[in-house]
Amino acid sequence: MTINAERRPSLGVRFLTFCTSVSTFWRAVTSAVVGLAVTFLTFWLLSTALRTQPVVIAEFNLPPPLLQQGYTSEVIIRRILDDVNQLRHASRLRRTELTTFEGAPSSPPPHLQSVGGISMVSIEYVLRAILGYAPLVVQGEIIAKNLDQGGPLFEGRLRLGPTIISMREGKLATQDLDKLIQDLAFDLYRFFDPLRAAYAAWNIDDLEDMRIALRQLLASPQKEDLKYALLLRSFIVTPALAEADLREAIRIDPSFIDALSLLSGLERRRGDYEAAMAHAEQAIRIAPARGLGLYAKGRVERSKGRLAEALATLEEACRREPLLATCPNQVGEILLEMSLFTDTPQALQRAAYNAFLKAAEIDRSYAAALSNAAWAAAAYADLPEALLLANAAIDLSPADPTYHLRQAWILKRQGADVEAQQAISRALHLRPGALDERPEHPWERDMVREITDWPGYKAR
Repeated sequence: MTINAERRPSLGVRFLTFCTSVSTFWRAVTSAVVGLAVTFLTFWLLSTALRTQPVVIAEFNLPPPLLQQGYTSEVIIRRILDDVNQLRHASRLRRTELTTFEGAPSSPPPHLQSVGGISMVSIEYVLRAILGYAPLVVQGEIIAKNLDQGGPLFEGRLRLGPTIISMREGKLATQDLDKLIQDLAFDLYRFFDPLRAAYAAWNIDDLEDMRIALRQLLASPQKEDLKYALLLRSFIVTPALAEADLREAIRIDPSFIDALSLLSGLERRRGDYEAAMAHAEQAIRIAPARGLGLYAKGRVERSKGRLAEALATLEEACRREPLLATCPNQVGEILLEMSLFTDTPQALQRAAYNAFLKAAEIDRSYAAALSNAAWAAAAYADLPEALLLANAAIDLSPADPTYHLRQAWILKRQGADVEAQQAISRALHLRPGALDERPEHPWERDMVREITDWPGYKAR
């Protein structure tokens, strides 16, 4: 027994040996995991570097009054990046991002600070530099000029090396710091991606900035840029010039279904349904998996009074183009029109309401969809919801008299006579003949009649 005890390791020695083995095993596992993570990160950085050009806002010089209010370079940069991201969201183009925007790198999270003693940020920048995609570094400044009255006047610049890419000074200066930051963000975005910037400006109803971006695009030697510039310019010119721009865009690229779809809409508004349908069907043949051609076809069918066919066509178009907000809005309008021809309209009105909400979810700035949803909700007697939606539409587009008339109709149904009269006055101030004109939609005729026959309107 004594001899066997001497040959067998003690319990303590065996425990230490086990712990050493476990430690060695976990070090190996940890090394493998870190290696996999670094490999994954490397591939991710490579793919990012090959896909987009990184732009870094590295520094912002600020005047003492802003520094005293708690503003720092980092705060201004974050706000510019926030506005750039809003523009990127507003553009929603089917095209690969050309540029990514970021602030100067800060320290990485503690668990990703380094690999083998090398900073993760250093690894990223080395990889980008090797691939020729080192970040373009933008610097900027804001100055405050004292005015005799009313506070400081803010001016700003952005620079890429010796090149000034934004100069908001003189007439472009402003007393509103937030407005200056938005302007600098737009100039930054436009300099690197004028197409997306122009489309974003259109979507947020900033036509002056849209024209600035379009000028940059129209001067581009790239045919891809030129065709999109012509497409976007067709939104803001006369119908004759729009047709010329769209036909030129199609000449540059005969498979450009976006231009074909818009040209179909132009012919439809002129009343040439045959030409409109021909352009729509051409778009369908070119891109049968897309929904733009079907959308244009459905609009023509609706204009010709073929509501059931239009509804089926547009529902399929919406399925194929899930980001086209005007598509579910059209579906909702057709459902409301169809509700006029049934003894039980509420089911169609509720379906229309859901379609309008879907359109508003796709595009949160879509005032028409919100106002349509308000009308549908009021039609089936959900007046509190209808008023919320009507108010939201007016907040987005306060200059549209139709939205104020719908608000007045809802208020009148709620018994809020004074508020209803005020809403009618606002609508008539915006367009004096608003209640004398034929309503744009047939389902609004009863609303107009209800307002004009109301004693409260006559006593206004």
